[in-house]
Amino acid sequence: MSNSSLPQPDSAFWQTKLAAFVHDTPSKATDIAGHYERAAAALARSGLDEDTAFDEVTAADHTAAAADRIPFPFRQIKCSFNGSAANPFRHPLNGTKTFPFEKPFESADLAEETEQVTQPSAFAMPADWDEFLKSRANFFAHWRLWQKHAVEADPRFAFIPADTRIPDHTIWNHLGITSALASAGANPAFLKFHLGPVQSFIAAARSTRDLWSGSFLISWLMMTGLKKLSERAGPDSVVFPNLHGQPLFDAMWKQELWDGMKAADGARSVWESFEHLPEALTTPTLANLFLALVPADSAADIACEVETAIRDEWTKIAASVWKFSGLTNPESKNLFDAQIAAHWTLSWQTTRWPTTLDDAEQICAALPDLPEKPLLENFKAFRKIFEQDMPFEHRRRMYYTDDTKTKLNNIGAAWPLLVALNAWQLDAVRRTTAFHGWDGAAQRDKDALNGREEFITDGTGLPDWGDHIEPAGATTLVKRLWH
Repeated sequence: MSNSSLPQPDSAFWQTKLAAFVHDTPSKATDIAGHYERAAAALARSGLDEDTAFDEVTAADHTAAAADRIPFPFRQIKCSFNGSAANPFRHPLNGTKTFPFEKPFESADLAEETEQVTQPSAFAMPADWDEFLKSRANFFAHWRLWQKHAVEADPRFAFIPADTRIPDHTIWNHLGITSALASAGANPAFLKFHLGPVQSFIAAARSTRDLWSGSFLISWLMMTGLKKLSERAGPDSVVFPNLHGQPLFDAMWKQELWDGMKAADGARSVWESFEHLPEALTTPTLANLFLALVPADSAADIACEVETAIRDEWTKIAASVWKFSGLTNPESKNLFDAQIAAHWTLSWQTTRWPTTLDDAEQICAALPDLPEKPLLENFKAFRKIFEQDMPFEHRRRMYYTDDTKTKLNNIGAAWPLLVALNAWQLDAVRRTTAFHGWDGAAQRDKDALNGREEFITDGTGLPDWGDHIEPAGATTLVKRLWH
């Protein structure tokens, strides 16, 4: 396990992310020609200088664009998006599914007015917050609240595309990937993280409450890890699952962030303005894995911090359960602690992005002959179109390495290959993970639900245990009592 020796994010880190997040405005598609001026105005409203991290933002924007879409032929394909039935937003996974507006925007000026009044530029923060806390809060507010408020003011803002020529990804998606790339720097990496076991843990249940408890525990532990990751890389860095609007993720930042910021109306905190129902906060909505975009040089350190955060939270929950149970037998406590420590398997893999598309092809040639293999063939076909087949005069210089315009220059185009490579590498990690052999008690009955752990109690006399008196090990004890 790596030890984190890199510095924590500072004010400049969060300011760079914010500059990248507002480099385009949400209504860009309604007035492409004027979007630079509108972006400059949005940057000023955010409190940043026009030159903030300009080079990092520009590079990140180009990489995100290459990941989002093809290098369109120069001045050959144009589209004025209006969201009508003839030109709607299209589902990103199924181009035949469309989301047309009831009516187009009356004008670009009205769309711009909506984005102006909904941009979170004047949220009151505690007077004792230093520059770092304010910079972080400013970014989080833009990431979490601008989309929320814009869509509440005008639902069409949920489906404004980043590129009018291929309206299958929203401007919000592009802004988030751009800000993640800007803070990842010149050497980004994918980090994929997996927590297990899942099916066996959830399935070991006697009641609906047991099923809920197992599912929610996994969501809670994963969200604890994602909270730690967002401290180091930002919430936008999580590609899957999308953390925007996740009630549990909002709750993770309640005390540090949202309780201290006043909502736009000035009468409530931002947390209160979310109006999360109890049902939303107790619904397990998170999978047992995530994919994130992080700086390559600190990727392993971030993964280790995420792992430590999850293990510490699990240990904290278990200690609270033991205390609540009233059990006191030292031998049972030792067995309980050993089972808690051995239960979860946490696996992760970091994959540094190569520098060139040729390097990406060479690395990904190692992919096995599985469903991922056609990705490489499709990628080669994609490069052939734009490096050999497209007429020279249709090639836009910004997409190529030099004036010959024979080599595409942006590693963002290899996104699907690198995602597949990262997943394949994690699969290998999970199949070769070292583990300690179990040395538990030899003459004890097994847990009645999972059939694996030696029993610690049968539940007799335990508070809120339920009607089933049966041998239970540590994980069943936690599952029954932790809530």
